[in-house]
Amino acid sequence: MKTVLVLVLCVFAWSCCEKPGPEGPPPTEHPKHHGRHHKLEKECQEKGNLTDADMKTIRKVWHTGQAPTEPSDAIKCYFKCVLVHEKKLTEDGAASLKGMQQNYTKAVEKLGECNQIKNNDRPCDAALSLATCLSEVKHLVRGF
Repeated sequence: MKTVLVLVLCVFAWSCCEKPGPEGPPPTEHPKHHGRHHKLEKECQEKGNLTDADMKTIRKVWHTGQAPTEPSDAIKCYFKCVLVHEKKLTEDGAASLKGMQQNYTKAVEKLGECNQIKNNDRPCDAALSLATCLSEVKHLVRGF
């Protein structure tokens, strides 16, 4: 069980903390910058009247997980806007992460399956199977 937990943490770190190239992420990129999330982020950006500098700070937080030393109220309220819409935070500021907890449970189970992959005769086939399996784990962990 310890091994599985360590694997979950490693996959989580890998999926959440991938480093950008030397030039950094594109100006509008962060983990949820696609589809309906793009619309939500634009809505929250406009609602909070955020500057380009604020958005640069927000992208850094999404990408690195590091909060700024003295974030403005606008930046804090941007995160509230996004997280409330994603049902990860209530309007009064209480975390609501049951869905994520369920995803992590599924991720641990999937890691157990991944850990059973073995093909001594064809290690490249095993590598592809493992990469595919770990990608599924990554999607479960990123279910946020």
